[in-house]
Amino acid sequence: MTDLTKFRLIENIEVMACRNSAERVVKAVNRGDLAQAKDLARKHEIAWHLADREFQDLNHPHRNNDFCDDE
Repeated sequence: MTDLTKFRLIENIEVMACRNSAERVVKAVNRGDLAQAKDLARKHEIAWHLADREFQDLNHPHRNNDFCDDE
């Protein structure tokens, strides 16, 4: 699997997970369970910060300017 394919797969997974998390929070609010809604939203935010931090460690193609090294 190429890096671009992995990147797109991760983006799709993030979108689906975000949608699922948001739906759970909305359902909790509709039930009137605000404590659970706040807890779910807080967990969602923490999880995305951790995922972003982990994703930043990946080595993306053409991250540095290797093409100009010969000049």
